[in-house]
Amino acid sequence: MFARGSLKKLYGPELSEADTIAVCVESLYDAADDDSANRRTRPRAQDLPVVLVVTSAGFRRVPEDEIGAVVGAVVEARLARPDGPTGLRSS
Repeated sequence: MFARGSLKKLYGPELSEADTIAVCVESLYDAADDDSANRRTRPRAQDLPVVLVVTSAGFRRVPEDEIGAVVGAVVEARLARPDGPTGLRSS
């Protein structure tokens, strides 16, 4: 429920695969941040989600090091801007 609002403001069909992955991580950050049942007040860089990319050609699991870099960048950016991005990302 909490991730949906973030996805609605950030996602667009023109996004690259890398930007789409970043938008998903941003939405998970927002969801964890807004969930009062979450024990921590902020997600940490070492909390890595499992991300699958699905296309007409099939699917792949995004490697942990790639997700780790995205999560680290999101967490670092949120230190400077706690509310996160306000619109569509672009490469």
